[in-house]
Amino acid sequence: MLGTLKTALPFLRGPAKAIRYQQGQATAEEDFRPLAFTMAAIALSARLAACDGKVSRSEYATFRGAFPMPSGEDAKIARLFTSASKETETIISQARLIAKLYPGRAELYEDLIGRLIQIALVDGPINLKEMNVLHQAAYGIGISKAQFDEILRRHVIPASSSPYAALGVASSATPDQLKRRYRQIMREYHPDGLEACGVPPEVVALAAEKVAAVNAAYDAIRRQRGLK
Repeated sequence: MLGTLKTALPFLRGPAKAIRYQQGQATAEEDFRPLAFTMAAIALSARLAACDGKVSRSEYATFRGAFPMPSGEDAKIARLFTSASKETETIISQARLIAKLYPGRAELYEDLIGRLIQIALVDGPINLKEMNVLHQAAYGIGISKAQFDEILRRHVIPASSSPYAALGVASSATPDQLKRRYRQIMREYHPDGLEACGVPPEVVALAAEKVAAVNAAYDAIRRQRGLK
């Protein structure tokens, strides 16, 4: 999976490549396509991280780990990320750009969505705003709902093998912390509330799966600890 993205992310190999292009030693496609892909990947990652109003250090660190880029460009990448988080272009159009740059690259598309999911998961369970961004990115790049659900399961289910991971809390969490977290997730993801707000059916279905997983995790922790 990493190799697939590396072929599309020779990010700004900087001045040397720019000079080669200016001197006619690099083709327009060689110079433009990987760079355009990188900019779109940065934009999608930044919009995802910022969609809930703030970008955490862990989200940015996960972005840097998920998308391999040359060392020595840290300040430049950080500036691009910050700028991209404020973009007004739609998520769908940014994702469509990648599909146009690399048509028919299903493996690349799945890799990209998987890495975006990693960013969304780093601070705990994916929230509704993050899920909306992920759905738009998948739609724009041409991934079906069934494919997206499968990609999501591959990333979420292993992380949820621990009931504490499913709730997004540490194993040392107190009973009160567990209860507050459980109630917070139920308020945010309960299908009845989402339907009343006009949320699309596919998002409601995913939320129902999450609610079921969180209920099972909370019950498991209560049994383990002998809580009522």
